[in-house]
Amino acid sequence: MKTLLCSKACALLCFVVLLTTGKNVQAQYCTPTYFQGCTLSSEINDFALNGDGGSAINDPATGCSTVSGFPPLTSYRDMSASMTVTLSAATSYTIATTTSALSVGTTGIQIFIDLNDDSAFDPSTESVGGGAYASLGGTTNITITIPSGAAPGSHRLRAVASGDATYPSIVPCPSYSLTGGGTSTLGEVHDYTVVIVGVTLSCGVPTGLAASSVTSTSAVLNWAEPTGSSGSEYVVSTSSVTPTGSGTAITALTYSASGLTPSTVYYAFVRDSCAPSNLSAWVSTTFTTTATSTTQAGNVAANEFSLTVYPNPVKEALNITINGTVNETANVTLMDVSGKVVKTVSANTNALTLNTTGLPAGVYILRYTDAVHTKTIRITKE
Repeated sequence: MKTLLCSKACALLCFVVLLTTGKNVQAQYCTPTYFQGCTLSSEINDFALNGDGGSAINDPATGCSTVSGFPPLTSYRDMSASMTVTLSAATSYTIATTTSALSVGTTGIQIFIDLNDDSAFDPSTESVGGGAYASLGGTTNITITIPSGAAPGSHRLRAVASGDATYPSIVPCPSYSLTGGGTSTLGEVHDYTVVIVGVTLSCGVPTGLAASSVTSTSAVLNWAEPTGSSGSEYVVSTSSVTPTGSGTAITALTYSASGLTPSTVYYAFVRDSCAPSNLSAWVSTTFTTTATSTTQAGNVAANEFSLTVYPNPVKEALNITINGTVNETANVTLMDVSGKVVKTVSANTNALTLNTTGLPAGVYILRYTDAVHTKTIRITKE
């Protein structure tokens, strides 16, 4: 009976042990060990790292963390639970750090981040910077760079000071054993936590978007892109609502829209593409296609177009007759020989007058333009 009760008790005890200890246990980071540690040199005395949004690690005057006794000695300061800084991928930061005044040789430092969170630091893929202390007791600035593909989230950062090795050959987990030997004699390790956030570069918006050469069925769009653009997307629509989906990709800075409907208001949208997933906001412009035809002058056919001016030379009033179809957006511009515009009037009829009073005597160029035609005539002002 006693044997049976004992067996049941043992079984119950084993069950409890399994419940309390049989859960998956996360892997633990190694604890660095040294022959001497930082008792005489190669400590991390000050460590400061300013991150994004005012976040920072500020760990000053920590001294040496070596646990006294017989080798192997532990020289390890773990502040990962209490000191956190936010850093952005594809960005560089500066660590300000000092080491002890006493040294048996050069003290180097190397920074590692456990980017894949496997509780280990791969020197070939997870070293983010380091260097040699410029002066013992003086502040040394170390640059670290967060990889562009770094996974967002919390990761452990490890700073390893060494009096035995130099950057970039400092090992992330120094070890020493009386029985197994080892090369880790002088040094110290600090652990902290970094929160990495993805970085999205601001993609500048296009500028100067405008429609020109508008006809009853076509228009030409032109725009300029900011530096760093890899192309654009465009949408031409009769809706004024900003597109919510993708546009048509294009690398040129111009697009000729065709097959449009006469006498229709259109909205053109363009946005910059800095990368496949990095697009700017849309910019827009509007234009109205012309009617198929408008006013005719006399019996002139629609495909016969000419411009007549008189008197030429002119003193004051210059009479202009447009022979043919006057399309929408028509205007007459008078320029001097250098190309400077001195007069501009809208041409909404087949006959108009341009006042040249007050203009200096000389040669001028008169230009008529609309959505279809362009005509120029040489004018002499007396």
